[in-house]
Amino acid sequence: MSRFILEDDLKDNSLEEEIEEENINNNIYAITSLQTKTARNGDKVSSFVLRNKQGFLNAVLFGICDCKEGDIVEVSGTMGYYNNAPQINIYQIKTVKPTEEYINKVLPSCKTPVEVLKSDVKILIDQIKDKALAEFIDRLIGSQPKFYTAPAAKRIHHATIGGLAEHSIQVAKIASSYAPYYNCNADIVIAGGLLHDIGKICEFDVTGNINYSNTGRLLGHSHIGTQMVVVTAIFNNTMEDKHPAISESTVEDILHIILSHHGEQEYGAAVKPATVEALLVHLADYMDSKMDAAIEQIKNDSTPGDWTSYDHATETAYRKNNNQGLPSLEDLM
Repeated sequence: MSRFILEDDLKDNSLEEEIEEENINNNIYAITSLQTKTARNGDKVSSFVLRNKQGFLNAVLFGICDCKEGDIVEVSGTMGYYNNAPQINIYQIKTVKPTEEYINKVLPSCKTPVEVLKSDVKILIDQIKDKALAEFIDRLIGSQPKFYTAPAAKRIHHATIGGLAEHSIQVAKIASSYAPYYNCNADIVIAGGLLHDIGKICEFDVTGNINYSNTGRLLGHSHIGTQMVVVTAIFNNTMEDKHPAISESTVEDILHIILSHHGEQEYGAAVKPATVEALLVHLADYMDSKMDAAIEQIKNDSTPGDWTSYDHATETAYRKNNNQGLPSLEDLM
């Protein structure tokens, strides 16, 4: 992300002298950050960080803007460079309704097409030997179309359209691949992997930014997820003539995975993992979230050289080029 415009940068309108102008008209962005500064001459200046699918961009408006962070806006102005970073000098900005079309223009999407996500879910469900459980998972996910469009996080990992499904599928795949090594119940592991974060369907409001919903703030995704499982199980078991009943012990195992998948109570778990299946899903969840965060840090970092800047989320810097190979024995002597 390029730098903010600070008050000292704006004295005597020096910003305009550094921009090589190129007109842009009615481009769509989301406002990620908006600050109002005061220039040395007393004029108000609005500085923005805007985003679209391609990434982040600084912008400046000489005056006060009525928009707010999270708005999707239509922008016209001149595009150029300031301190070697792209920047828009805005002369017109207006909010637009956050329709699905505009949201898809400003927020990044996960790398997996939705058709592939749906196919992957079906393949995983087909691997479940307990047919009552398989039908239950299919019915629950099938009743929630947002499962394939919701993000898995506000930031850091899988914070994209479709990130929830992509992350849940990865967790189920990783955990189920290890289940035979530890004599885990693969059916429960797959179900837990797919459903551990399903409450995130309701945890986030997605407009120009990804923000927590009121429900998400008040209840949290783990509690929401357990409610969804319980309600679906009750409905399922009252329709035994149409659907095979899912056992109480199976429902309990899935609920335990949802409540414990953060591992430790200090990190948001209601309880610690107390079954081998819950522990395996927790570790797969941890692995996939950390790996995605590291990959995104490497991909988006603009720091010169072979290493990224320090990543506070994972508390390290990453080497960008992983193809350098190991040093030879002669190099080490």
